[in-house]
Amino acid sequence: MPIIELLAVNDLSWPYTKPLQLDLRLSQQPLFTPGYFFSSIQVLSFNQEFLQETQEFGFNNRGIKYCYLVSYLTNLTKLNLSCNNISDISSVSKLKNLKKLYLGSNYIEDISVLQSLPDLIHLHLYENRITSYTLALPSLVYLSLSDNKLQDKSGLQHSPKLERLYLSETKTTDLRTIPHQLFGLKDLNLYHNNIIEISYLSNFVDLQSLDLCHNKQLQNIGPLKFCTQLKKLRIDETSIADLWPLQFMKNLKTLEMYKTKVVDLHPLQNLYQLQYISAYDACIIDITPLSKLTFLLFSLDFSFNQITDTDTLQHHKNFSNYNFQGQQVPKTDELKFYSKILSVVALIQTRIYLCK
Repeated sequence: MPIIELLAVNDLSWPYTKPLQLDLRLSQQPLFTPGYFFSSIQVLSFNQEFLQETQEFGFNNRGIKYCYLVSYLTNLTKLNLSCNNISDISSVSKLKNLKKLYLGSNYIEDISVLQSLPDLIHLHLYENRITSYTLALPSLVYLSLSDNKLQDKSGLQHSPKLERLYLSETKTTDLRTIPHQLFGLKDLNLYHNNIIEISYLSNFVDLQSLDLCHNKQLQNIGPLKFCTQLKKLRIDETSIADLWPLQFMKNLKTLEMYKTKVVDLHPLQNLYQLQYISAYDACIIDITPLSKLTFLLFSLDFSFNQITDTDTLQHHKNFSNYNFQGQQVPKTDELKFYSKILSVVALIQTRIYLCK
């Protein structure tokens, strides 16, 4: 059988002889990421059957710079070349059967060749050097463009089936660059941008997960009152103080709001689906609004707040984790305060952190 040799350490272009060769042939157990299991490989050999029949292949985190011979794997439906040194992806354009493509953490600038892959449903392009996303990929469901200095996102309007969109650390300030036609969007990540105003998000009423962390000037989340399907919300490291829109999120399960200006928890008092709350280093004084959330709530992190009354804890028997360290308890009340917490620990047998 004809053999094609590929140098796998830093080159998937034209072969030349080096020691340590791996001959990849079809077997009952698919070998998706040979580079992960065989870190010393310097030469790969593909037999003809492997080239024709292989549907999934990955060689990530191996320092690869060139990937020309990937184009011989014409029946690939899934390709993972993430975490390498690749800049030229022209050979990928020949893989017409690709459904899932992982190219994150490389040195890619030009992605125009991907326009020839209209059947892509998953596309991972995070942490590259992309400034323009103008692709028209109508079948796309998952797209990660995080950690790219994007100036043009006009291609998003051509992917109406998008459900998961990751735009963290993309210098996004104007949310109107996200087309309102993305009616099916369920997961939106806007972590660490320069977002100040989010009224445009009221268009995405089917959102189930939203990450607004580290948009430090963001103060008002009023428009989220229309996002009643949210199950996970992250607003850490923002200037948000008022949680009133959350009262409409009856499906909310996870809430992360550490390092915010939140004081009042009353908007949460009827959110019976809540399971996890992280609010360390906020401005919270009173946790009694959580007293009725006794069924599903199992993890709370209120470390480094200003809470002094723990009577609410007596109602909770399902905790698996409760972090209460760093409270500003008056010296005269410390013994009483921590005795209450310890009595709850004995009752619910949970992990608890008390160190100041």
